[in-house]
Amino acid sequence: MQQFNGTWNFDEKQLEKFLNVSVDKYQQILALGEDKVILSSIIVLVMLKKQYQNDEQLWQPIVDKTNKYLLKHLASKDELNRLIEMITNIL
Repeated sequence: MQQFNGTWNFDEKQLEKFLNVSVDKYQQILALGEDKVILSSIIVLVMLKKQYQNDEQLWQPIVDKTNKYLLKHLASKDELNRLIEMITNIL
């Protein structure tokens, strides 16, 4: 599931099966224009926080690794926060 570098690379069928993200919502997220791996990774972060908030101590190290990758590959922390907010609103 999570790649060694911290990313998540799901296709629309996997997102629907594992995270209950509809194909329509996934298409809306892809329309944001960022790299698919970056968007998939942010979807996972958002869904972990939404669906498994009570288990945060279990998934926080995973989120930290993903955030490290995202901050390295996006223009800024503000850009990451903007994408998280936009994806949260879609989901």
